[in-house]
Amino acid sequence: LPAVLSTALGYPLMGIIFAAIAGAAVYIGIPGMFERKGYQDEKPIPLGRALKETLINRSFVTVVIAQTLRFFATGILTTGMMFYMKYSIGADPSWTTISLAAAFITAGLSLWPWRHFIANKFEARTTTMIAYAVTGLSSITLALSHGTVQAILSACFVGVGLAGLILMGDVILADVVDEDDVRTGQRRAGMFFGMSGLIITLSSALVAQVFGWLMPRFGYDSALAVQPATVDAGFRLFMSVPSVIGCGLAIFVLSFYPLYGKRLKEIKQKLTERKVQQT
Repeated sequence: LPAVLSTALGYPLMGIIFAAIAGAAVYIGIPGMFERKGYQDEKPIPLGRALKETLINRSFVTVVIAQTLRFFATGILTTGMMFYMKYSIGADPSWTTISLAAAFITAGLSLWPWRHFIANKFEARTTTMIAYAVTGLSSITLALSHGTVQAILSACFVGVGLAGLILMGDVILADVVDEDDVRTGQRRAGMFFGMSGLIITLSSALVAQVFGWLMPRFGYDSALAVQPATVDAGFRLFMSVPSVIGCGLAIFVLSFYPLYGKRLKEIKQKLTERKVQQT
């Protein structure tokens, strides 16, 4: 869609339209962001202490770094797809929409198999690491594709891995909320999900930095009407290597994530016991 709109309307008008839609969506959702009175039984933790408790939480830090790397990897794919289709595959930029749609449709169709065959058999940590591995490996196929059909099939492979990341993103963070609940006696889901949403926006800056550093080295210049032939290799590299690195680093970071095995079972048991006592 962005490729089609930018061609028909230009980037400035497209940006204004998307900004207006995003702003309207945010303000429409504001009324539903307030907590109902009486829902929080305990006295809230002061903001300063709440921020400190969140940012020094080892489980949260490892998850949010991995999540940032997730959005870095997927941001590379969405940012570079139009250039990749045009300069590496030689297709019309409008095929960008089709390739991204294929990836997200595949992701939607893959959610049930991920849940049934993988997530139900492994803990959140293991399932998430598998999803990163699949996403990273599948992005390599983009560098090897020649032709529109191969590129779309590669996007579908990426969608399979993306499904696992979508499925487990909130699940693994919910385990962090449970751990904090056991330790502090407060259900601070809003703080953890809010801080996660804030921190992962750094991924967009990382994508921009990689693009700005890498592509000029292959001769890409947005001011040129015709790009040199070397940009073909540049965009193939851009679409694959950073995503592989991002997913690999995410797996490495998650190896330090403490909520698995015995520790996770203890937290679940304590929460179950507390619910029984409250009833």
